[in-house]
Amino acid sequence: TVFVNGLLEAPSGNITIAGNTTGFTPSTAATTGTTSAGQNITVNGALDSNTVTAGGNVTVSGTGATLTGGSGGVTAGTGSTTGTVGVSAGGVIQNTGNADFNVTGKYVSVDGSGSSISATGSGNLTVQASGADAIGVSALTVGSSGSIIQNGTGTLQLIASNAAGTVNVMGTVQQNTFNGILAIDAATVFVNGLLEAPSGNITIAGNTTGFTPSTAATTGTTTAGQNITVNGALVSSTVTAGWNVSVNGTGATLTSGSGVTAGTTSITGTVGVSAGGVIKNTGNADFNVTGQYVSVDGPVSSISATGSGNFAVKATGSDPTGVGALPALSVTNNGTIVGGNTGNMSILSNQGSITLGAGSFGAIGSGAAFQKTNGSVLFSAGNTLTVSKPVAYAGAGNFTLEGGGVNLNDTVTKTGNGDLTIHSTSTSATTPTIAFGVNGRVIDSGTSGGGYTGNLIVQSDNSPLVAELGAGLNYQKTNSGNVTFTSVNNNLSVDANGLAYDGGAGSTLSLAGSSVTVGNVVNPKPVAVTSGNLLITATGADATLPAVSALTVGTGGNVNLSSTGTMVLKATNASGTVNVGGTVQRTTDGVLEVDGRTVFVNGTLEATSPAGDVLVAGNATGITAGTVATTGTTIGRDITMNGALDSNTVTAVRNVTVSGTNATLTGGAGITAGTGQVAVTSGGELTNFGALTVTGPTVLVDGTNSQILAANSQPLTVKATAADPNGTTGAVMVSGGGALTGTTTSLLTVEAVTGSVTVASSSSINAANLVKSDASNINIAGTASTTTATAGNDVIVNVGGSMASGATTATRNVTVTGGTLTGGSTVTATTGQVAVTGGGTLTNSAALAVVTGPTILIGGTNSNITAANGLSLTVKATGSSQGAVTVQSGGNLVGTNSTLNVEASGANGTVDVQSGGFITSATLVKSDSSDITIEGTASTTTATAGRDVIVNAGGSLASGTTTATRNVTVTGGTLTGGSTVTATTGQVAVTGGGTLTNSAALAVVTGPTILIGGTNSNITAANGLSLTVKATGSSQGAITVQSGGNLVGTNSTLNVEASGANGTVDVQSGGFITSATLVKSDSSDITIEGTASTTTATAGRDVIVNAGGSLASGTTTATRNVTVTGGTLTGGSTVTATTGQVAVTGGGTLTNSAALAVVTGPTILIGGTNS
Repeated sequence: TVFVNGLLEAPSGNITIAGNTTGFTPSTAATTGTTSAGQNITVNGALDSNTVTAGGNVTVSGTGATLTGGSGGVTAGTGSTTGTVGVSAGGVIQNTGNADFNVTGKYVSVDGSGSSISATGSGNLTVQASGADAIGVSALTVGSSGSIIQNGTGTLQLIASNAAGTVNVMGTVQQNTFNGILAIDAATVFVNGLLEAPSGNITIAGNTTGFTPSTAATTGTTTAGQNITVNGALVSSTVTAGWNVSVNGTGATLTSGSGVTAGTTSITGTVGVSAGGVIKNTGNADFNVTGQYVSVDGPVSSISATGSGNFAVKATGSDPTGVGALPALSVTNNGTIVGGNTGNMSILSNQGSITLGAGSFGAIGSGAAFQKTNGSVLFSAGNTLTVSKPVAYAGAGNFTLEGGGVNLNDTVTKTGNGDLTIHSTSTSATTPTIAFGVNGRVIDSGTSGGGYTGNLIVQSDNSPLVAELGAGLNYQKTNSGNVTFTSVNNNLSVDANGLAYDGGAGSTLSLAGSSVTVGNVVNPKPVAVTSGNLLITATGADATLPAVSALTVGTGGNVNLSSTGTMVLKATNASGTVNVGGTVQRTTDGVLEVDGRTVFVNGTLEATSPAGDVLVAGNATGITAGTVATTGTTIGRDITMNGALDSNTVTAVRNVTVSGTNATLTGGAGITAGTGQVAVTSGGELTNFGALTVTGPTVLVDGTNSQILAANSQPLTVKATAADPNGTTGAVMVSGGGALTGTTTSLLTVEAVTGSVTVASSSSINAANLVKSDASNINIAGTASTTTATAGNDVIVNVGGSMASGATTATRNVTVTGGTLTGGSTVTATTGQVAVTGGGTLTNSAALAVVTGPTILIGGTNSNITAANGLSLTVKATGSSQGAVTVQSGGNLVGTNSTLNVEASGANGTVDVQSGGFITSATLVKSDSSDITIEGTASTTTATAGRDVIVNAGGSLASGTTTATRNVTVTGGTLTGGSTVTATTGQVAVTGGGTLTNSAALAVVTGPTILIGGTNSNITAANGLSLTVKATGSSQGAITVQSGGNLVGTNSTLNVEASGANGTVDVQSGGFITSATLVKSDSSDITIEGTASTTTATAGRDVIVNAGGSLASGTTTATRNVTVTGGTLTGGSTVTATTGQVAVTGGGTLTNSAALAVVTGPTILIGGTNS
């Protein structure tokens, strides 16, 4: 450290202060000496000297290098015109004590990070440059990152005293004292850094020679906690004062880049321009002048803007009260606010009022208080905006008058390109706040061009708004462009004067309000658009007491578009609906669109042009189906519902379409698609509040949650009049999860006059009263339930399909292929076939159900006709053909725990159960006049055939009672009888390995003849039960057991009897009767050439055992002879020939199997070798 308390001097030379090899230490000790050099003083270390004076330069350079001065100050240039006080590279000039501290040079420069001139204590800090600006450099410069700071309580003053001397603040100049003063006197003050008095005031003045305003672009900020006063020339991008910004005095100029703000901490902070002062901008950025109050007073006083940016002058405070008090924003005594910029000009009094009177507004140079030649202009008052004298704007740009209330006591005219806007922001909700005086008119002659649109816009934020438009009316539009009337939070009404709009192609008449009311019986004036578009929007909810739709076209009201533009009416609120009580009409090609949570039509909604369509959409918040009984009519070429329409009748020249989640069409009397289709798709719904008929060439219901619903205890008829569009689509088509739904009180009729009714997979007809195809098919691959189903051709239930019908009638066929048909009373195929195949099921839901057709076919794995739920089901084939009832492999007629009757009633109609087919637990299986043929498996209480019962190889018939008019034939199959097996006029024949057995005691197998023959062919008394085999015919071999045949009674009771006159029992070679109880021929012979064993053998004539034959009988009795010729007779107790002979000849043998056996007869003959 170098301390100077005496004299440190180089009168003609230089002084250099540096640290030693270890560095240096700055000091703030108070010294009393002087440091003086004839040339330069350079401090690269630490110098502490009360007075420092150099003929040339004083330089403090280097990080931490410090010159500490006192009351004598620091002075450079006493012997040079360029002497500079320079602080750089982190150097510091500071003071000690409370004396004033002055830093003076021809030039002063503080530059570089950490470089500063500062003061503490109570004295003032003055930094002064007396030279003129060098080229591109201000006389007093605070460089980037440099600073001049007053940390004490004294004033900070910067002076550039030369007439050409300016101050450029690129770093920081700061006065940190509360109520302190930062004063700069210069020809011009440029702020490209920070000029700040956080708790104090800033004063800008000229120097002793005056000041020079500048429009140079700067980037810095000037900010004061209290006031900023400009009596000279200040150029600063941003100027902000906690209290006031005052520009006062002839030529005093504040030039700003982006804005001037007063009153950031004071409710009375004012931007004041007076006595010829000027606030202006430097260029093309947006320029905002804002204060609690703004005042421009006096001739030449002005606030102005140039360049391409926007320009706004804003007062945020309320109008003062009291006699003579000026409004919050005032321009008085020939002061001006001039928008010389090409952007917008906004004059804003946020809480105050604005009055536009004589001379208030005009083009630049007009002398008006507010001047603008081109660009958009906004006058906005938080309180009332009043037009007391004519106001006109001919410039190219938008012109907006906005106020808490707008009083139009005289004419407002816009003639140049751009929009004309009248806007009330009032919070009054009871009366209109855009008011017209006797001379008041709003006349928009503006056109589009130059980037402007040429619209007339009228908006009321909270108050009711009355809309009218036309020659001689309050609002007039005399040129092309849009017209918009908006009541944001209240009602927009169209009064008796109506709206006549001819805005030109592409232009739009827009009416919007929280609620919108157009016309009534008393006030039927129309909204008529002859050129352009029409948009009517209600943004609020419906009123509830009384209930009124948000958007209402009253009875007698008329909304008409006769241009080629767009036409949209919409209610956008979650609880907003549209009620068309009058007429809404489009007379040209195009779409008439109505959007709302619900659209009610009690008048007429129509698009009358041949290419005019109606579109009903929901709003963004959703859709609610209408349930109100409306009285109106909707008419158009194509009528499309993406929202909810409630209309008594809907008539489309081509198509009616309801499409989209919650989209709903609610009709009362009729919904008609003329040449196209009624389509309900993608989750839409068509329903009714009255007795409704839905008619179209075709009807389509497609998509999940899409449905036509009969409701409100009213009938609904769906009728398609055309043929099927293609081979897979029905005239009535339900697909993709769609549904047709009725109830017991809301009767649904579905009819296809020419084409088919088709229900695709995952789709349904529910609880219909009638499903009908007059001339074609009913195709079900989904689900259908109906009281009655009638098809002119076929009823078809395909794979995955399910149909429940009380009465089902097809002129041709009823086909169930992999699906399910549940009948209630009848299922009838009138001329064709009832076919259940491919895993299908036909069952019943009520007793006495009858399935009937010329032929019945059941076939394919898991294909069933089932009597269900303990109910009675009759399956009847009326045709006269082989296989009238046919059960193919995998098919099953099931009667388990129910009553199933299977009947072929036609002449020659048979019941055929093919291999792999089943009849299970039937009550009756019957062929009235032909055969029952079993090659599969059948079980029934009763089986009755008009001709034969045939059980073929692999077949199995279990029947309590089996009766054939002719034959019972078991050929390789199994017949299990319960009580009787009867071949009335023919033969019971068991051959080819077949089996006839019994499942109950006292079973009787009877027929004129009985034949058992073929390997493993058996009639067997089973399960310890009694079985009687009786041939009633009068012929040789009435009972014949051929080779391989066997009558078996093992462990049971088997009675074999030929009861007819001359009827014999013949057991041929290889044939068997095994363990019979009784073998009997009532009036003829028993002939054994095979093997027979029985408890008793009784013959009305002879018992004959021929060669190879074997009879073992406990008791053998012949009325005539017992003849054993080459065979063997083994008697148990007796062998008796009552009237003839016991003859054993030809090698025959008669022997006994029990003690006390007796062979008796009138004669006994034994003869022949080995006899």
